[in-house]
Parts: sequence; C-alpha cells; structure tokens
Amino acid sequence: MRMTCSQTSARVQISTFLSGCLQYWPSFRNFAQFERHVFSPGIDYLAANLAPAYTDASQVKRLTREYLFVKPDLLIVHDGIEAATPHGYSWFLHILPGAQADIDAAQAVIRRKAAFVALSAAGENTRWILQQQPIPSHAYGNLDRTPVEPREALRLDSPRGKEGSFLVALHFQKTGEEAAPLQPLSTTSGQGFQAAGGAAEVLFRSKPGQLTAGGLTVDGDLLAIKHGNSVEEIFGGNLKFLQLGQQVLFSSNPATDVALRESPAPVEVHVFCSATTDLRIYAEKPPREVRLDQGLVTPPQAGGFISFERLAKGEHVVSIRY
Repeated sequence: MRMTCSQTSARVQISTFLSGCLQYWPSFRNFAQFERHVFSPGIDYLAANLAPAYTDASQVKRLTREYLFVKPDLLIVHDGIEAATPHGYSWFLHILPGAQADIDAAQAVIRRKAAFVALSAAGENTRWILQQQPIPSHAYGNLDRTPVEPREALRLDSPRGKEGSFLVALHFQKTGEEAAPLQPLSTTSGQGFQAAGGAAEVLFRSKPGQLTAGGLTVDGDLLAIKHGNSVEEIFGGNLKFLQLGQQVLFSSNPATDVALRESPAPVEVHVFCSATTDLRIYAEKPPREVRLDQGLVTPPQAGGFISFERLAKGEHVVSIRY
C-alpha cells in the first residue's frame, strides 16, 4: 500500500527520503526528509517534511507527515498541508491488486487472504471514496509481460482552502477476527482515536490548548497512551510537560519528543532533542540506578525530580531502576 496526497490542479506522488548523508551533501537538504523520530519498545514515531517534493509542481508552502506506530498493530498517519492559494486536497491509500475494499462513511476495510486492515478517519475530512485507478492499455507489470491487474484507491477529500489536514488510523488484524476500527476521539483541543476497551488513545492538537486523555495532561502537539500487561506506554510529541493530575511527570526545555515506558523495572524514557535540551523526570522514590545512553550516571536530584542538563541534540535513552 502507498499513501499519497494531491491537489486538484496536479497529483504528485509523495515520497520520503532518508537524510543520513546530509552532512556530506548539504544540497540534499532541499529534499523531503525525516526530521524527528523516537523508537521505543511500545511506540515509534516519525515526523517528515515533504514540502520540498512539491517545489517544482505547485505552490505548497508546508506539507508535514507524522507516523505513529502503537505496537504491534496500530498505525496512525497525520498529514498537514498549506499552500499560497486555496486548493482542494486529496489523500490517497492505494490498494494492492487482489485485495477487496469496502467503505462505510468514516470507516473502511481492506481484506487479503490471511489478514485485513480496518481504517478510520477523524478530524476535518472523514468521508471515504473508493475509486478505480487509471491503467494504460496494454500495460505490463514485469518482464514476463503479465497484464497489470485492475487497481483501486481509497480517497479522502478536503474543501478548498489554503490549509488542509488528514488523520487516518489503520488497525491490522488477522482474518477471522471481527473488524475493530479505531473510534474517532474529539476534545476541546485535539482530534484522534481510541481503541476498544480503552487499550489505546491518541490525540493530535487541532486547536490551541493542552491535550488530556487517560488522566494525563500535556502541553504538546501529540499525546498517545497504550495500556496492557502491567505496562503503560506514553508518547508526547513536541512536549513541554506531562502531568498526572497535579503531579508533573516529565518536563523539557525546549519542547521534545518523548516515549515513556512505565513497567515494574526499569522505567525507560526515550527522547529526541531537536536542540540542546534540559529535562526533568519525576522519580517516585530515590532510584537505585540511573543510566543515560547505557552508561551509569549520577544526575542531580531535587524535589523528587531527576535532572539532565544540556542534553545534546539527537536521540537519548534514560533508564531508571528502583
């Protein structure tokens, strides 16, 4: 499956490029690239700037894509786009040949022999459309000259405007299970999804204000919570602070992306710092051992918090044992 976004005036394939060689070829900074990431045992996050892919084809000023993978079977895709003049935008999910797709308003299902994916749309644009994809006559897919099978795509459309956004959840399931698409979740400041039984909740900030879910409050752009097996996974995107009730659990200056894993032992904190960063992590009691990037450290402790000052730009892992 591929996901693309297009304008009414032109349809341009969105692709993303790894940016590991930018330090050697600075001119590659003008290409689409991943800009932030956090990889943790329970939740992975990627944020990409795709606007450079459109510089020769449109007036796109901003095109961001965020991937949130709540392991093992939930994938959330969030796109935001802005152009210099009003446009209608479309979000496409191309379906593999041979798969069967059905739609029902804001939900859809794509089925294969052994597995299927249940899709949900939330936010501003939620009406799925199933459409045939054009195929040139006498088109062949490989050197054996096998005819290309008919293709379909799922599409979401936005009204005309300078800005648009799309928010889609994919729940991957085994054939024989009952389809369980994530349900849309809306709050004063955010739009997102929740899984059946409260196993997972995800909110992206759509208006100014803090995000609240599962008893947690964050000053950030994204809050995700996963419960299960005595382990709680929490992710905050572009996060300044995270608190439970009145108790601050984590704070960052400047804002950072963070995944926290609350388990019997150890507590793990995965962060991606976009710049030199100061962190404070709440410790429920004096820790027996603290590690930073696998090395033993003795960070300052005061007022129930462990402090890390001037963490270098990049990804870090903090491990706390009690």
